[in-house]
Amino acid sequence: MHKHVNPTFENRSLNLKLKYIIGIVLTSIIFSSCAIHGTFENRFNNEHGASWIKINSDNTFEYITWGHMTGYGYTKGSWKKINNYINLSEFEPIIPKTNQIIETKSGNKNINLIRKDGTPLFSYYLKLNGVLVSKQSDWDGNYSYEKNEKINRIEVFASSENKVGQKVADFQTDCKTCSYKIIVDLKKVGFKSVYKLDSLWVFKNNRYYPINSGKQKLNKRKSRYYKKTNSIKPFGLWINSWNNMKKGFE
Repeated sequence: MHKHVNPTFENRSLNLKLKYIIGIVLTSIIFSSCAIHGTFENRFNNEHGASWIKINSDNTFEYITWGHMTGYGYTKGSWKKINNYINLSEFEPIIPKTNQIIETKSGNKNINLIRKDGTPLFSYYLKLNGVLVSKQSDWDGNYSYEKNEKINRIEVFASSENKVGQKVADFQTDCKTCSYKIIVDLKKVGFKSVYKLDSLWVFKNNRYYPINSGKQKLNKRKSRYYKKTNSIKPFGLWINSWNNMKKGFE
């Protein structure tokens, strides 16, 4: 004699099993995708210098640095997955509209860079007519250029690690005999130290490894990586400058 099985009960049991399996799959997908998001701190952070990277769920990232002598630096950009890598691309910060350029027909063919308070800007680079000037400015913020050269455009770049960094000023000019005084409003610039325009990172074991470290596969204890943390710890002395720099991207 065959035992009668309620088909409704069988269907309910099957549905529960399917829901359980689907739930496990969805949970694993959600957790694996969310794991790459969050705030990560440099494992070498200390009281002299620190850096953090925030990977946001809207495919943007924020890179924050802090130095005892330099204060905060801030960079924002977008990220995307490429095979096993996370590619970070920096946004272009907004150039301050409060920058000024003053032309003087002195015939000296000189360009002088200063801050709003009159302090000279040195270790900055210029592009004249789209061509990079090979040397940095002198300690007094002065550059000189060829007498017969007509300047149609002057771009000012902040330097980082002895390389040309982010553009902070851009002016159109049209004068063969002019000297220029360029006043840069650094308080309105959206960064203080440049990250990198593009870079690749590896996400593994809840850590971010910059692949250019070169040593991460040889010795994990000595390699550079960013580990997950709950928050960025702003140092009170520099929090205002950090907030001002963030506005440079908004």
